[in-house]
Amino acid sequence: MTRTVDSTIDRPERRLRAEERTLPRHGMNHLDPLAQRTLAELAGESAGAARVFARHGLDFCCGGRIPLAEACAKQGLDPRALLRELAAEERGDDAPQTWSSQPLTELVQHIVTRYHAPLLPEIARLLTMAQRVEKVHAGKESCPRGLAAELAEWSESLALHLRKEEDVLFPLIAQDAGPRAASTIKTLETEHDDHAKALARIRALTDDHVPPTEACGTWRALYAGLAEFELELMRHVHLENHVLYPRALQSTMRTSPPDTCASATKAVPR
Repeated sequence: MTRTVDSTIDRPERRLRAEERTLPRHGMNHLDPLAQRTLAELAGESAGAARVFARHGLDFCCGGRIPLAEACAKQGLDPRALLRELAAEERGDDAPQTWSSQPLTELVQHIVTRYHAPLLPEIARLLTMAQRVEKVHAGKESCPRGLAAELAEWSESLALHLRKEEDVLFPLIAQDAGPRAASTIKTLETEHDDHAKALARIRALTDDHVPPTEACGTWRALYAGLAEFELELMRHVHLENHVLYPRALQSTMRTSPPDTCASATKAVPR
């Protein structure tokens, strides 16, 4: 899976101020403004923020509405060190795609192509690898027992979730009827929370995606794939929860032909 990152704010608006780029020379007062911003805001502005948050197990999609400082306190992280890490990642990023003002139909097409289309094939690939690892290494104490069953069950719920979006929500957006989808969006957001819980269970089964020393190549590739899948899913959910859904609910004017979205909603096999 590729590492293209979605964002909602142009590079000129998201650049860290000079004092935030030289964090070691300043006290905590200089960190307060950035540390009080939410994880979702920061992930939406900086391509590297999503990678940093994922490395530290910070949920910037479903749990992204809390300030960075609060999230660090809950995880026992040093906010100053995390902000330095964010600044380092931000310096190397290319300008991100902006979705705060693009036509909603284009955003929907992007979500279907970039996230929906590869999601189920990828989890099927990971499931096959998990089944193999559990079978071959069943006698090892470090074997991730139950991982394959977790992925199989989750795959079914993900497929149903994508169909709700593609068969119900996205056609409403194509008809410029997003505000009528409030109940559907609420359901989808609840399901996003369930996906976050599934990610947490998988982390628990895989020791935070860290393979044991005796892991074979397939085992290591499985954990690397799961870590990448988690990051991609969090970017996916972040874009929907914090950009698509709010914009759809506020939409009063269609900016693309009605059938544009409908033609794009074919990623999930029927």
